Amino acid sequence: MSKFYMKFLKKHILKKENKIKELKGIDEVLSKVTYNNLTCTSDSNSKRVQNHLKKVEKKLLKLKNAHSKRVNQTSLEDKTAKKLLVKFNFVLEKSIYKIKVKNAYLKHQVKVSSDKLWWQEMPKEEKKERRSDLSFYRPDKLGYSLTLLSVVAELTYLIMLLSIMVRSFWIGITILTNIV
Repeated sequence: MSKFYMKFLKKHILKKENKIKELKGIDEVLSKVTYNNLTCTSDSNSKRVQNHLKKVEKKLLKLKNAHSKRVNQTSLEDKTAKKLLVKFNFVLEKSIYKIKVKNAYLKHQVKVSSDKLWWQEMPKEEKKERRSDLSFYRPDKLGYSLTLLSVVAELTYLIMLLSIMVRSFWIGITILTNIV
């Protein structure tokens, strides 16, 4: 079981690291994209990278065409043309942000898997030693239980006391004064 699990973790780490490399390549390409230079070409042979870049390029090209048509039809002071340019930049930044978020998530998964692999590869004696180091702290269960029990008893006493008392306007003011 342990050897199989270690092989699985190694494959998992390798797969995630390859995805991270692909995402870094996409991020590099997208960081070079501007309004005037819309080419999203990558040296990667991966179909996933190429497809992702094509989707982003289509979105950006659509916005650029809409913006250029609007600029050609009217003056440069048109608010719609400015909004389209802002939307172009927003879509570009959003796609870069999504890539960075995926990259961070994958790096976290690699870190977790690496820690699990490190734990699995550790000798049994060292595992026992580490577990004993972590087990020295013992919570004071009796003290916590007694404190909780005293809070419950106090609330019960308060409810019983208030149910016996005569309810009037002055009692409420007295209780609030005592609390303050």
